[in-house]
Amino acid sequence: MDVMEALFRPVIDYYKMYYNRQPMGAEWGLGWSNIKTRIYNYPRDCLHLLRMRIEVFTRLCETLHTDFGVRNTKNISVEETVAMFLVICGHNMTQHSVGLLFGRAQETVGRKFQECLKACRKLSGRLLKKQSPEQLRQVPRGLRDNTQYWPYFNGFIGAMDGTHCTVMVAGGEAARFYNRHSQTSINVLAICNYDMLFTYIFVGCPGSVHDARVLSYAMERDSTFPIPPPSKYYLVDSGYANTRGYLAPFRGHRYHLPHFQVGSPPRGEEELFNRWHSSLRSVIERTFGVWKKKWRILSEFPRYGVEIQNNIIISTAGLHNFIRLSQIQDFDFDDAYIDAIPREQFNSNGEGEEGEEGGEGEEVIFLQEQEETTDGVYMQTIREGIKQQIWDAFH
Repeated sequence: MDVMEALFRPVIDYYKMYYNRQPMGAEWGLGWSNIKTRIYNYPRDCLHLLRMRIEVFTRLCETLHTDFGVRNTKNISVEETVAMFLVICGHNMTQHSVGLLFGRAQETVGRKFQECLKACRKLSGRLLKKQSPEQLRQVPRGLRDNTQYWPYFNGFIGAMDGTHCTVMVAGGEAARFYNRHSQTSINVLAICNYDMLFTYIFVGCPGSVHDARVLSYAMERDSTFPIPPPSKYYLVDSGYANTRGYLAPFRGHRYHLPHFQVGSPPRGEEELFNRWHSSLRSVIERTFGVWKKKWRILSEFPRYGVEIQNNIIISTAGLHNFIRLSQIQDFDFDDAYIDAIPREQFNSNGEGEEGEEGGEGEEVIFLQEQEETTDGVYMQTIREGIKQQIWDAFH
């Protein structure tokens, strides 16, 4: 009897697990049918739960199904699959909790999460494709009509910065990922345009790596990096060198918008330049603010390792663009008005989230060496010209 039990016990256990499941009690979650009723009939509930309007959700489901292989199955529709993925990313919920909410087994939630993550990663590849030199030479829509910035920053093609996204790293590898706030993170390099759309994302660098180093790695290792064409530049903060293609503020002078919003007006040519530079460059801070507000999985307690989190970062950047390109009103974007930088992006000193105003000794030397090159001298001349234009226009 013991021998027979030993032989058949694995078969019996497998049957109980996969063929004789007990249904999940209704009290454990709303179930997809009730969730669907809420999101289709209550716009605010849909925006809160899925981080997008129902019209955008419908388009997203159609796109992921038609172009990227998310399928209907016997028991789970494309809409439910996408909704589970959005809830996980938007609220940083565990797969177990999402299973209870939707009335699904955790294994099912995990499998559908991976399916949708793969599809959204491909969608992001479409929405974040490399821009051609011709596209980079075009004047951003709306910039020419904004007399606050035009014609002073007529070479502007976007704003670039780094931001940290949490990640789960165990063992000896964790030390490389600790940032200045003693959290394990990935330092993400991003570029956005004037309309708060991501145009480039570079992931994978540990949180201990300085922003300027991440830029160097991106330029060396990623063939899709959008190098600025002649006479064009990205606006960057003082964590980067002021060199050809990258226009940085004057160090040693007030820069961040909170310094001017709560303090005295700009004093001198350098501070006035910094004020307008910061205002225009704030588009990347506002873009980060909307992105992280919608997708809490990027900044809250990490639940996934480096490989999966890298894919989540890229996928949610694509979702950010998808929502923005829908041109359907979204309160998160509406709240990110001009000159408004989310207060959580700054520390108690009014500096950026990683305190780029200071910097380590080695990094300061690294930046100074870049600025002393021919490209650095060239950009210094460009910056001096813009500074003088702004000063003459306002005095």
